[in-house]
Amino acid sequence: MKPWSLYAADAFSYLTGFQGRMQGSGKWFQIDQATSPDLSSTFQAHTCGSSSDVGITVLLGFARSYRVGAHTARLANFSNRDGMLADINNRPEYVAGGNVASDVAVLAPVDNAMCGLTSIQGDFEGNGESVQIRDEEGSAKAAAV
Repeated sequence: MKPWSLYAADAFSYLTGFQGRMQGSGKWFQIDQATSPDLSSTFQAHTCGSSSDVGITVLLGFARSYRVGAHTARLANFSNRDGMLADINNRPEYVAGGNVASDVAVLAPVDNAMCGLTSIQGDFEGNGESVQIRDEEGSAKAAAV
């Protein structure tokens, strides 16, 4: 599927929700934050078939872009778990999950950062699987269960 263009590189773009059956690892939603000031961030959804195929459930994703202040020609800043700031080219994304039953990643301190999901993929077949961001003891934590 062709990526949707979001807001400019000085904004933080993140997933706000999705709906549909995520049965299989070939279905995913992803935000790609712009890596250059002259680009926009993009939002993609992927499924293994088309909505016209028999039995294929349509996936629908939702995203927002958040920017503080006037538009600038610089990249948005991102925080590590110590609160140090850097642009997208110098601050890797946090990762939780993988080939494990459950996983938690400690994110940035909640008193000076905003956290959001930039990618969700997996085989969500029952009521026990979830992805969430929650505040625990002053730090945001991403949990994949």
